[in-house]
Amino acid sequence: MNTESKSNFIRLTQYLLNTQGHNQRVMLSSATNCVSGTEGREDVEWAAIEIEATQRQNVRARGDKTYHMVLSFRDEPAPEIIRNIEKEICAELGFKDHQRISVLHCDSDNVHLHIAINKIHPTKLTIHEPYYDHIKLAKACVRLEHEYLVAKDNHEFRTSARPTAAQNMEAAGDMESLVGWIQRECGKQLKEASSWHELHDILGEHHLKLKPRGAGFIISSGKYNVKASSVDRSLSKGQLEKRLGAFVACEQERASRKKYEPRPMQHGHPTSNLWNSYLEARKENDLRRSAHLAELKEEHQSILASLGNDDFQNAVTRYFVKGSFWKRTLYSLQRAERRRKVADLRKSMAVKRAAIYQQTKRLSWRDWLNQEAKNGNMEALAAIQARGVKHGRNQVELIEQKNAGFPVKVTHHGTRIFSDGCRDLNGSVQLPYRPNDTQIRSVLNRASSSSGVRVSGTSAFVQRLLNMARSMNLRPRWLQKEIAEQWQQILRQPSAKSEIQSHKDRSRR
Repeated sequence: MNTESKSNFIRLTQYLLNTQGHNQRVMLSSATNCVSGTEGREDVEWAAIEIEATQRQNVRARGDKTYHMVLSFRDEPAPEIIRNIEKEICAELGFKDHQRISVLHCDSDNVHLHIAINKIHPTKLTIHEPYYDHIKLAKACVRLEHEYLVAKDNHEFRTSARPTAAQNMEAAGDMESLVGWIQRECGKQLKEASSWHELHDILGEHHLKLKPRGAGFIISSGKYNVKASSVDRSLSKGQLEKRLGAFVACEQERASRKKYEPRPMQHGHPTSNLWNSYLEARKENDLRRSAHLAELKEEHQSILASLGNDDFQNAVTRYFVKGSFWKRTLYSLQRAERRRKVADLRKSMAVKRAAIYQQTKRLSWRDWLNQEAKNGNMEALAAIQARGVKHGRNQVELIEQKNAGFPVKVTHHGTRIFSDGCRDLNGSVQLPYRPNDTQIRSVLNRASSSSGVRVSGTSAFVQRLLNMARSMNLRPRWLQKEIAEQWQQILRQPSAKSEIQSHKDRSRR
């Protein structure tokens, strides 16, 4: 955090508690070591005010007074396990007695817990800065995964790795970067080149050039440039000159057969039609923005012109003697009034201009795909789901199900989140760790319209699902042999209504 305004605790709490239009975002919220309360939205909001007041009592600390941490889980642990992990993680970092607010979000592919911690001790009013916290966190995560039997992840801290902004763009934006394209198309050939001539030929075939820049080399493709060492460490200036000798510039350019163009990452699903639709939508959006801005500019100029045609100035010129005191005074007042009107006009135009940019904001490729999938575009949904499938703990796979309606959100892996809390990923409906009756009924209603059902989860969940299907008088087609046998046993058992009726009959006799 470079500025103090970015670590405003109340603003951070408002962001964490914001549901963003659907109830599945904020599942749990709690405050720790605060007088205001422990759980519930109202208690957490009061706790945020209390924490900010505590932070203001320390006037010597110059650094950021808030520590914001996110714990993400590959599976969906029980709420008690999440609370215990949160306590032990905070204690490991030295924040055991510090005030903090924890909010559990379930609106993405991974359940994640936001922890906003006050670095200022509530009684000592000293700041605690956990140096080298990444090492402590990695060790604590490995230990807690083993202790609480949650899904393991990679927490190794690798100082030898060379992550680049381009690689992060591929992971986060789903767009192919120049670095990744070079590595996939000709990276191996470049590392095996035995001379500068051969290296330039390989680059020329792909519409690339190697140029000296500063103390190293860059590889350029038109207006796009990357450091050669970012493609591979063996392509740095020192390594290349050590292997090929002193640098020799390209003497003759070779005709290229390939060229880099920013395009979506390929995950085994064709996206050319979607990409063209995205470019057309972006072009239409840009034209709409330009038209609105042109109209606003005309409106601004017409209002400015009307300010110059002032009858008041004409009357002063006509009825007052040139150079008189009252004439100068009235002109001064008139100019001051005009400056005020111009300032007000600029403010109103700035607000309108910001509204235009907000309404015609250019969406990234990933955001556009999510929006299309949310609106029912199944081709866009298939392209998102091709990135990878995440399986939940309690999951019901529906074969050839009918359209389940419009979701409230589509995640970056193509999971559709519905208003009842169910998640649909490529026909597999994922339920929370502890689903309620409404969620199970919703899944069973969808299962009744599908040609087959597969279930994975705990034995208690499967038994509960089958019992509720019996009580709803549904007859799904179970595809798993063991579940089908269990279903037949349940059907052979007398229902609760028949037991009550038989009991009444016996009492009459």
